[in-house]
Amino acid sequence: MSDAENKIARDKYSKNRPQILKQKASYYQRTKPIRLANSRKRKLELVYRMSEEDYNTMFSNQHGACAICGKPETGKRGQTIIRLCVDHNHVTGKVRGLLCRTCNTGLGAFNSDIMPEMILKAYQYLMENK
Repeated sequence: MSDAENKIARDKYSKNRPQILKQKASYYQRTKPIRLANSRKRKLELVYRMSEEDYNTMFSNQHGACAICGKPETGKRGQTIIRLCVDHNHVTGKVRGLLCRTCNTGLGAFNSDIMPEMILKAYQYLMENK
């Protein structure tokens, strides 16, 4: 594009900026559910090597509740309830189950390399100091 063509394009954008921004906002609002679903699907496939169907099966097997505390997810992002987190071993990549954000964050606070030993120590500490 030449400098003259760039100037024409900039001038046209400047004159129509509010309308253009309104159209873009409308487009992004309309396509947001599709974009979110696609990014979630990609993450399930790339990070956890599972399909949406695998997730849904695991969700059904756990009766829609966290594998640790047994409660359904209650956290929200806007008006949408957040889905259960996919818990996996960071070393092997093996998916262990679906957890609520609270339990997933709690597990994440322990070092993955020595997690079972640390959780056992934490349990013993809590039992000794009721």
